[in-house]
Amino acid sequence: MFSINSIEIKFFRSIYQVKIKNIKHLNIFSGLNDSGKSNLLKALNLFFNNQPDINLEFNFKRDFSKKRLQEVRKESIKGRQFIAIKIEFIRGKQFEMSLPEKFWIRKTWHRYSNIPEITNNIKLRYKISNPGIDDKILRKKMTAANQSLMKFLNKIQFEYIPAIKSGVVHEHLLGKLQQVLLKEKSSKKSSIQQSANDLEKCIREKIIDISKEFEKLTKIKTDIKLPETLEEFFRSLIVDTRYGDYDIPLKLRGDGIKARYIPAILNYITKNTRNQVIWGFEEPENSFEYNLAHEMAEDFKNIYSKNALIFITSHNFNFISLSGENVSLFRTHKYKESNVRLEETKIDYIRKERRGVSFEMSDDVKLYEELGIVNLQLELHENYKSKLKEYKDIEENNQKLNERVSGLTEHVLFTEGDLGVCRTLAAEYGIMVGNKSLP
Repeated sequence: MFSINSIEIKFFRSIYQVKIKNIKHLNIFSGLNDSGKSNLLKALNLFFNNQPDINLEFNFKRDFSKKRLQEVRKESIKGRQFIAIKIEFIRGKQFEMSLPEKFWIRKTWHRYSNIPEITNNIKLRYKISNPGIDDKILRKKMTAANQSLMKFLNKIQFEYIPAIKSGVVHEHLLGKLQQVLLKEKSSKKSSIQQSANDLEKCIREKIIDISKEFEKLTKIKTDIKLPETLEEFFRSLIVDTRYGDYDIPLKLRGDGIKARYIPAILNYITKNTRNQVIWGFEEPENSFEYNLAHEMAEDFKNIYSKNALIFITSHNFNFISLSGENVSLFRTHKYKESNVRLEETKIDYIRKERRGVSFEMSDDVKLYEELGIVNLQLELHENYKSKLKEYKDIEENNQKLNERVSGLTEHVLFTEGDLGVCRTLAAEYGIMVGNKSLP
């Protein structure tokens, strides 16, 4: 699996200049409201999808940093308005023969063009790793690298989920789910026009798998129905959820129920596409009570981040308290220089070290204080996790015992008191103890 080594953003909205390192599989950005958390994810969406939001076209005038605009207007030489996003990739096992292990790609949007200029450092990487390389060999390598670079970028699928989970978001994801199903079908070399019945059968088989996975992740019995006509199928899948004895369309359920399906759908898409998938997910805990937010946070860490590279924003303690080798936490905040009028977004990596139930953090990082989190909350949360684990262990043991009891074929006699009475009763009714009859 590929990964990202660093991200640099210049002059995008509230972000003047930031560089983000220490990127892991699950990256959590937290901070006060209006500190610029969303702008980071929108910048990534701009880099990969050339739009800052779902169904929102790039607009230089709107998306250009206001602080940078003030600086440009003060300069005698105009024409220095641009937005730049640079990402350093670690390519993984793909394209080993044609791309360096690490390289960056920079996209720059200028004032009067919505099409970005794309540059990279691949040629420089080859020169550094191969001092004195022949020009002819270098040109040959660069020809292969440029071809592979476009394939590399095209294989990256960035999925952006905004904080407000409107119907547009669900329609967008269901559309992506349909694409996955159709691609799986088309890989079997059978056209829809030639075999609509085969298509329906194939998709119904996949829908059974999806329904089981959704039920496992959301704890809600789910049935995904195919529309009656092929025309309706291409417009929308119908997701029904079970409520008692009734099937209720997902779009009619509460926000919390709908929100639980979003990462489940994303995870299925991620596992069933040949693309490398990145999530940009704002506030996944929206509309969740504490218990569900805790389950969701654990799923992001232990399930979803194994399949995708994930960037999320969150204020929720269940998310920002996550730790581990695959998790990074960042503080997003506003910073204002003394000689300028406008604030800019800063992003600090938080180095965490567990000591009992608290976190040791550097003096300049004030994330917990900003969010109103105190050591008492840390202690209560750790106690909650401990009790929750005990409860789950008891549930698992009960389930195992139930399975053992339900699998018994002999009679079982429970008694208390004199063992002799027990033996007499056992002998009278022919009850076995272990592998031997009682005398």
